[in-house]
Amino acid sequence: MCLIVLGTKGILFGQDTPNYILHPSVGDTIERLEKLDYSLFPFLENDDFEMAVIGYEDQAYFILAKYSDIDTMSRKLLDQEQIVNAQRNIEKINAFYRRQAKAQTEESPSINMMKQQANSKATLNAPMSEQMKKDIRMNQRLRDDEIRRQEFMNGTRPNQIHIEFR
Repeated sequence: MCLIVLGTKGILFGQDTPNYILHPSVGDTIERLEKLDYSLFPFLENDDFEMAVIGYEDQAYFILAKYSDIDTMSRKLLDQEQIVNAQRNIEKINAFYRRQAKAQTEESPSINMMKQQANSKATLNAPMSEQMKKDIRMNQRLRDDEIRRQEFMNGTRPNQIHIEFR
């Protein structure tokens, strides 16, 4: 398998058309964690899902999904409503985490100090819950997205080339 990404346009698995960028937070390749975190395209099975791309050909959108247990790609047609719903899901989840981060920074110093004192007394030895892991991934993704956006706005974001052979 050969994957080539040049800047914001990628050509995947011999497709002649560039991949459609669903959202700047996701890019042109939908990875497993992004599909799960953003609840994208529920009609695609989550089991063994690896990645997917959206293309446009013959005046129709389609999604190519790759699963780890299948050597071939699954291709399904998309209507514009499905794409818009996926973009709305991404926006809603990103907005939620931005509001949550803003609310935490706007709390008074005394509340922050009380929280720090309460947290310092407790020792967490239990494994992290899946929700905590998801929150950490989402916050990291938002920070990375903001850094990429700033680099893009400043013109310092380099074009990337990623080639993968299997």
